[in-house]
Amino acid sequence: MKLLQLPTDDQYNEDRIRDLKFLLEQPSFQELRPCPGCNKLCPCSTSPICTCMCRPDCDHAKSFLSSEGENYPIDDKIVTLVFGLNCLRVCTPY
Repeated sequence: MKLLQLPTDDQYNEDRIRDLKFLLEQPSFQELRPCPGCNKLCPCSTSPICTCMCRPDCDHAKSFLSSEGENYPIDDKIVTLVFGLNCLRVCTPY
C-alpha cells in the first residue's frame, strides 16, 4: 500500500488552517439543534430551540435526521453516527 503524500506548500497549509478554523467555528449541538427542522418543545422550558434534550437516542432523532423521516427513518445502528455528522454542520449525510 502506498500512502498519499500531501502537498507541503504554503497555500495548501493556509487552506487547511482556514478549513479547520471554519470547522471550529460551527455551533455545538448544545448551542444549536443538529436535527434539521426539529421544533419539539423542550420539557424544561417549553422552548422549541432549547438543546438540553438533544442526543442521538431522542425519540424523534431517527425521523428528523432523515430526508424522508416519515417513510425512511435512520436505522438504529447508525443514528449515532448520523447525529455526530450533523453536529459537525459541514457534511450533511445522505
